[in-house]
Amino acid sequence: MQATTQATMQTSTTEQKRNAQTYTDAVGALSEIALSNVERLSTLNQNLARAALQDCLAASNDMLAVRDVNALQGVQASAAAPALAQFADYLRSVQEIAVDSHKQVSAVLDGYFGTLGLGGSAGANMQAGFDAMSRLTRQTRDVMNANMSAASEADQKLNASITPPKKAA
Repeated sequence: MQATTQATMQTSTTEQKRNAQTYTDAVGALSEIALSNVERLSTLNQNLARAALQDCLAASNDMLAVRDVNALQGVQASAAAPALAQFADYLRSVQEIAVDSHKQVSAVLDGYFGTLGLGGSAGANMQAGFDAMSRLTRQTRDVMNANMSAASEADQKLNASITPPKKAA
């Protein structure tokens, strides 16, 4: 009986070590994915901030050079469109990073859960969670696109409503 207990303990300990190693490897792989995507987002944010600052300075200089209200309207209109386009590109890039991250995390988790014999139900539950996250991402993108369109329309209406002052006779 003691030999059976000892064999069970060794088997149990070996399996626990294997499972612990699998979990450790999975956490390491997920950490690498997270850090890689944080780096990508940081670079994206830094590039957007740099471009926005440069565009803002250029637009400010253009506005300071204007001597007439009609020209000021033109400068304002010409500055708004590139800013909205930059923002749309930014949102697309963020979405691409999220999709890439989803694929990488799915591959890692499927691989590691599969080695533990949890592939079926764990993969299905994980996929359902990622599907919900994907729907949320799409809804967020749609809301942001609607907001950008509304902001663009409001900007156009604002620019159209600005009338130049009449010159004194």
